[in-house]
Amino acid sequence: TQKPRVLVVEDDPRLRRLMVGLLRDCTVVEAGDGRAAWAELEKAPFDLLVLDVNLPLMSGPELLAKLRGDDKLRERTRTLMVSGDMPSESLGGYLMTGADDYLEKPFLPPAFQARTRALLGRKPAAPAPAPRGPAAPESVLAP
Repeated sequence: TQKPRVLVVEDDPRLRRLMVGLLRDCTVVEAGDGRAAWAELEKAPFDLLVLDVNLPLMSGPELLAKLRGDDKLRERTRTLMVSGDMPSESLGGYLMTGADDYLEKPFLPPAFQARTRALLGRKPAAPAPAPRGPAAPESVLAP
């Protein structure tokens, strides 16, 4: 099988190198600003976009909005937003605007790996299937 393709968009070169190192089982492309990231997204599809919020030339939220406005890219690309400048409650707001997950900086490497693996394992969103048959009684679901 082909390795997942990941675009890491982070303006701090040291942090970007760390993220790339943690994604060694993937094919990784790097970008240091939002405009360079968009150019990469237009060239070839990615399975995952690791996107910093505060970027030069085009911010993470601007890039996310552009990505979600593109039918082809929206269907394929999962997005992990990262930021050290926002509380996690604010970062969570990006889930409402198209991000698939978020991670507050600084983060521990295992947390980054768990989030990226979970997103790479997730299939593109599809409508939930209609329930079949009667639901299980609540007593069966209770611990």
